[in-house]
Amino acid sequence: MAKILILNLGSTSSKGALYHDLTEIKSFTLRHSAEDLAPFKKVIDQVDYRKKCVEDWMISEGYKISEIDLFCLRGGLVKPIPSGIYKINEEIVKDVKEEKYEAHSSNVGLVIGYLWSNEYKKDAIFLNAPVTDELSDLARFTGLKGVERRSVFHALNQKQIALQYSNSVDKSYESLNLIVCHLGGGISIGAHTSGRIVDVNNALDGEGPFSPERAGQLSSFMVLDLVESIKDISTIKKLLAGKSGLMSHLNTNS
Repeated sequence: MAKILILNLGSTSSKGALYHDLTEIKSFTLRHSAEDLAPFKKVIDQVDYRKKCVEDWMISEGYKISEIDLFCLRGGLVKPIPSGIYKINEEIVKDVKEEKYEAHSSNVGLVIGYLWSNEYKKDAIFLNAPVTDELSDLARFTGLKGVERRSVFHALNQKQIALQYSNSVDKSYESLNLIVCHLGGGISIGAHTSGRIVDVNNALDGEGPFSPERAGQLSSFMVLDLVESIKDISTIKKLLAGKSGLMSHLNTNS
């Protein structure tokens, strides 16, 4: 019987579960306040702190990290890849530490998984990362030559829901044409065909509808006006991807 530790690191929480094969044994949510995270200049600097939080929880519940057979982490912002299961290796960790493809809390989990993998000689994996890229050639086109659309969305949930629906109608995922919507802090709408997501809005960079936390699609000139007004690109990114939508209008993401 395989013991599996599954970990999903968000911006203010670390969620996880222990499984024996396909049976859930225990799940947990660890909250991280603004004060807890204040000492860390960059998201990736949280690795040691977040790792210790999970290890302390394991000890408090009578579990040992050393007894885990497989570590499964939420995929992060790595290079664009097809959907599937990937082993966390040195190259991936180097990229996320350097924030080569942008910073995200899920990147912290990849590094933690890699550290455990090396320490306990067990595999650490992730699957269906948010940078899953199966776009058709046509879907990459934009109205500006040399600028292509980027695939960043809720691939993990999109794939899981598609598989659940396929099982419910007793058909293979690869035989169906589906439209799947993820409705969360961000919103992504994907076109699934032959087991691939061939078109989907970039839910991180601003394509698609506005959501509880994100601005969604704005006109090019509106964005230019923001840049001229605010000037700091990092501040604008945080505004558009985390403090817009319902947060902007109603001061709540609920």
